Amino acid sequence: MVRIAYVLKLIAAALVAGTATAGSQPSLGAAKWRAILGPVGGARVRGGAIAEAKSAESTRFTVTIRDAPANVTLAWHMHSGTCASPGGVVGSGYPELRSGPGGTAEAAVVVAVAPPEQGDFVVQVHGANGSPIACGELKRIGEPGTQ
Repeated sequence: MVRIAYVLKLIAAALVAGTATAGSQPSLGAAKWRAILGPVGGARVRGGAIAEAKSAESTRFTVTIRDAPANVTLAWHMHSGTCASPGGVVGSGYPELRSGPGGTAEAAVVVAVAPPEQGDFVVQVHGANGSPIACGELKRIGEPGTQ
């Protein structure tokens, strides 16, 4: 039942986020990206992330995870690169995720980092030792070839 609610929440977020019409170029204020977070390194953590341009130097992130260890604090960041070849953390000021007893966590925050306009970017969730436990590549919402 919890998984159904989580999937419905992701679908609703994607529908709300994907408001650009085909063939149009969204303005910076309407630009949005989505990442589907999958497990890394034997972890079970899954989830999703939405990045929305708020200005040329700030981005609103909404990150949701599930299947994390219960009652732990996890770091997450936007990185340059791809999940197969991640680069460094882009910017700073990302708040930690705190999982509840069921292993779920959610954060919605505006971070003082430029939106991922050009290049490859990922959202990674890191375990207690700093290693990535989930990763998803940010793809622009509303452009041809994106979902």
